Amino acid sequence: MAYGLYVAHRDRLFVYLHGLGGVASGATELIKTAAELGFHALGITYVNEVVPFASCGTLSSQCYGDLRRETLDGVDRSPFVDISPANSVVNRVRRLVEHLEQLHPSEGWGSFAPSGEPAWGSIVVWGHS
Repeated sequence: MAYGLYVAHRDRLFVYLHGLGGVASGATELIKTAAELGFHALGITYVNEVVPFASCGTLSSQCYGDLRRETLDGVDRSPFVDISPANSVVNRVRRLVEHLEQLHPSEGWGSFAPSGEPAWGSIVVWGHS
């Protein structure tokens, strides 16, 4: 989901990441508020059904990091998740920005994924678990 802007643009993309088992639509009001404040704003639904504490237990902190990083980029690092690059958070942000640029070319969505990669320096990520 994404919302258009009716105030001066901040040249920043606000990306909402839901918590365990959630969906982006669970934060509709938050995403709308970000848009009203001048952000390009969107929420993505992504694979997030594994409880790191239950999976990693007392293993090293790298276990937790590997699990979360695989969720982000889809590179196989963790035996506890199986997320492909196509289903990763990064790819979902990339594809949604590309789609919004096609639908609304005058709104500047493409500036958040020039050359097909998210411009993280212009992106604010907010989430919870």
